[in-house]
Amino acid sequence: MRDNSDAKVIEVDIRAEGPDALITVSDNGPGIVPEILKNIFRKSITTKKDGTGVGLVITRDLLMHGDGDVQLRNREEGGLAATVRLPLFGRPGKLQA
Repeated sequence: MRDNSDAKVIEVDIRAEGPDALITVSDNGPGIVPEILKNIFRKSITTKKDGTGVGLVITRDLLMHGDGDVQLRNREEGGLAATVRLPLFGRPGKLQA
């Protein structure tokens, strides 16, 4: 969103869907180039000048370890949406803290 000359807008949506919680954060920035987006969860892929390319890999791996996931998509109206899916309650067969 840094390069967006219009008003910067961030929206957060939190809802239950079946046994999961969905948390979506979206913005009105430029989105991510499709070639980068399709490989975004690979190590050393970054869109930042000083980025290391491991943040999203670590995030995805932690979420998957907790039986969740994360998805990024460009919005039709412009911008990016990041959706995190987490179980509301423990799943059978998973260790509980």
